[in-house]
Amino acid sequence: MLRSGPAAEADVSHGLEVIERNVKAQSRLIEDLLDVSRITSGKLRLNVRAWNWPRDRRCCESARPTAEAKRITLESEVPSDCGGITGDPDRLQQVVWNLLSNAIKFTPSGGRVRVAVERNNGV
Repeated sequence: MLRSGPAAEADVSHGLEVIERNVKAQSRLIEDLLDVSRITSGKLRLNVRAWNWPRDRRCCESARPTAEAKRITLESEVPSDCGGITGDPDRLQQVVWNLLSNAIKFTPSGGRVRVAVERNNGV
């Protein structure tokens, strides 16, 4: 589309969004592969610290365009009082993103994916 000549600004903008989304997805896949290599070689380093899920919604927001493209409703239910957890925020985001990505991939068009966080027994 971009190479074929003059295009409407909206088409160019949409094309660039698609390219950016796909580059990010490919980058995540490469990082996942590198992580597997690091795990098997014993070289994976964790940066353990506090992570506040309610304040960090990058996982859900980065998946939203993919969900919208499939007409999937993406719902996020994270109570503001659920607090934080201790772990490697990058790895935790990676786990959530992978779960969310798979949920979107295997949900039929027009479906719904719900992300919910809750405390279990005060933990």
